[in-house]
Amino acid sequence: MRPVLNRAESRALDEHASAACGVPSLLLMDAAGRGAAEWLIRQLNGARATLILCGPGNNGGDGWVVARRLLVLGRPVRVMSSVAPALLMGDAARMFAAYAGCGGAWERLESAAAFAAALLGAELVVDALFGTGLSRSLTALDAEIVGVLNASGTRVVALDLPSGLDADTGGIHGVCVRATETITFGHPKLGLLTPNGMAFGGRFEVVDIGIPPGEWHAVGQSARCLEASDVRDWLVSVPDPKHKGEAGRVLVVAGSKGPLGAARHTTHAALRAGAGLVTLGARPECAAALESTAWEVMLKPLKLEAVQASLGAALTAADSLAIGPGLGLDAEALGIVRELVLTHPGKIVVDADALTHFAGAAEQLAAARGQLLLTPHPAEAARLLSVTTAQIEADRFDSVRRLADATQACVLLKGVCTLICSPGCVPIVNPRGASTLAVAGSGDVLTGIIAALVCHLPVESALAAAAWIHGVAGERAAAKGRGALAREIADYIPGVVHDIRTGGGSILQ
Repeated sequence: MRPVLNRAESRALDEHASAACGVPSLLLMDAAGRGAAEWLIRQLNGARATLILCGPGNNGGDGWVVARRLLVLGRPVRVMSSVAPALLMGDAARMFAAYAGCGGAWERLESAAAFAAALLGAELVVDALFGTGLSRSLTALDAEIVGVLNASGTRVVALDLPSGLDADTGGIHGVCVRATETITFGHPKLGLLTPNGMAFGGRFEVVDIGIPPGEWHAVGQSARCLEASDVRDWLVSVPDPKHKGEAGRVLVVAGSKGPLGAARHTTHAALRAGAGLVTLGARPECAAALESTAWEVMLKPLKLEAVQASLGAALTAADSLAIGPGLGLDAEALGIVRELVLTHPGKIVVDADALTHFAGAAEQLAAARGQLLLTPHPAEAARLLSVTTAQIEADRFDSVRRLADATQACVLLKGVCTLICSPGCVPIVNPRGASTLAVAGSGDVLTGIIAALVCHLPVESALAAAAWIHGVAGERAAAKGRGALAREIADYIPGVVHDIRTGGGSILQ
């Protein structure tokens, strides 16, 4: 997994590289700018008119390096600086001097009107106004310039972070540049791997800046970014089954009168993800309604006065239990949830309504006998922690850590850039997914994938692998256009798993 750094860690790593590795900060900045320029040249078709916006700090210094590199390679470049070069300090001042010494021209970025006029001749804009150090709202002029840029429709490549995005939380400092791509230096930053980071940063590329691999250990990491190779290593460790029992036995307790689709999606996805035997424990009226369509699923009607006894061997033999989708919030559902979640000694995927039954009482989950895998969406996480959904989304990394510590469970926080966190550990970020997943039943599909994988994998690995598989399945469904159904997303799962295990298709991109 690739280390993901916050603002302080990024700064500390640069300082460590200079002090311990003997790599001067000026060389780090030069490597960053050169790497960005080379990436731009590879992406550009012919000689494009590039407009570079340089700010007052080191991000601006990176921009001056890009400008110098493009200039000496004969590429048409125009540079606008938001600050008089005489006010630049340190490495940024030296990089401006190098650009000017090579004959580079520049102009002050003094008004939105002047910037709008400059945009008319630009095919590409490089955003080097503010990087990881920004922790305040943009000034009125900067905000106006960003507004003009975003409204122009011009392709934008941001350096390190789109200006206005918080490096630690992904929060927006008033306004934010909406980039097509972001070239980030050394390691991804936390803010890029958030819903806002994806929306404003676009696709990101990591450029090497000359710090030896593994030196991040000296400063730590705030998250780990999941990669296809991680998922492949986990999946290939699972041997091919000789019979359905070896493939995994999943028990799903889900559904109530009315919302039967959730139970269908979860059981269907568990089978698609490779489970050999899936049993659905449902209330009697639900079992009767599902019996004619549950072709591959065993049905067990629940007896509310004796839940565990009515599940019998299906519960005893289960390699995993998934509970909650469509189960309901009434007193009967509460009894089912508390009896199974708190007393069953196995691996339990706790989702949807089962989570809501512990609203405001997350610490009760810490007393469960089994290994819990919690899969809340932001609103469910907010109910568990007695906060607002906005508070959860304001800092998703902190939220998932708090929830994992409070419940002593491994937690998957749903949303763009799904997070997985075990108690006391740094979160794992899943960068894969598509808007196709924003459809009713998609979360139930994810629950089924997790339930199948955790039959064979440790809980954290199962959650992370399931999030990746779910995300790529959503991407493949999206390639067919809008309107994909949850069950159709589930049907992509076998192909995604096959490609991960074999390295086929575009899965490793």
